[in-house]
Amino acid sequence: MRNRLLILTMFSTLLSVGVCGQTGGGFTITQATIAGGGGSASNGSSSVATTSGQSAAGPAISGPGVVITSGFWKYSALVPTAAMVNINGRVKRANGQGIPHAILTLSRADGSMRTVKTSPFGYYQFDQVMAGEMVVLGVSLKGFTFSQPIIAVVADDEIVDLDFIGEVN
Repeated sequence: MRNRLLILTMFSTLLSVGVCGQTGGGFTITQATIAGGGGSASNGSSSVATTSGQSAAGPAISGPGVVITSGFWKYSALVPTAAMVNINGRVKRANGQGIPHAILTLSRADGSMRTVKTSPFGYYQFDQVMAGEMVVLGVSLKGFTFSQPIIAVVADDEIVDLDFIGEVN
């Protein structure tokens, strides 16, 4: 019985799952979780006491003259930054030969679009893409078929070597 109490208490403490009002077999378990601020449990011959703890991360709580930041890591909301990144790559055949004059279109979530043409060796680049933004790139060129003509990416950082493979129709 002692082992059951210890296992149940440890389980509820580690997983931050409270067990409230469970009784039976000569013992009582009360809520005792790290996130819940601690507590104790006993069965007469043994007892377990927990201490108040912190969640992994949480918001700042403030009041007159006091600020409490809960969690082991400082909480901060994730927001887009004003940073810009570039997306570049190449439009080429399966054998590696660049395809010149292909049209690439970058579509944004707001519906705006930008286009660029590939260089004589098949290279392209979109400058000044908002970091963290999801964009859709598409490629087209009359007389060519592309194995993957549309690619969606999140521009978390510079994207290099985003290639499109095409073949003559």
